[in-house]
Amino acid sequence: MKHKVLLFLVILLVFVSCSKEDFTVSSVQTQSYVCHDGRMGLSVYIIASQSDEGSVQFSIKDPSGTLSWSLTASKTVLDGMTYLGSSDVCMPLGSPLPEGTWSLDVMYKDGTTVNRTFEVDYGDVYAAMEHFEAEGTSSAWYDSAENLTVLPDPDPVVEASDDSSYLTI
Repeated sequence: MKHKVLLFLVILLVFVSCSKEDFTVSSVQTQSYVCHDGRMGLSVYIIASQSDEGSVQFSIKDPSGTLSWSLTASKTVLDGMTYLGSSDVCMPLGSPLPEGTWSLDVMYKDGTTVNRTFEVDYGDVYAAMEHFEAEGTSSAWYDSAENLTVLPDPDPVVEASDDSSYLTI
């Protein structure tokens, strides 16, 4: 009887472990961006078989392998499609976004890791910023000729005055 119960538990465990849906990534979409103040960055979004928020982590490396980012993917729905990703791949002020083949490791909460590569290339940053200014918009704008999204300057930084009882802009 003891062996039958043990056998039943093993079969049940095998059945449960085989019934979970595998985590897959069907698409990686990226977009390079430049802020009006010159900072550059990258948005990385995926379409995955599982899209529950907070269950996916990204590890992203530039073409040289010396720069890396570890990010928690957030969920975005656009035109009825659910994407997981981040726009938090940011370069320091004055450093260009490296072009070439980047690597992406997508880690799901069950331990599954999916590896992908993607290309980053864009045109003239200064031309894109000039086109943005000529457009006269105050929102993000995609320059298809340069393959760059230009973002307006963020809100002014709030600094403390000599009298710390109030803040000035």
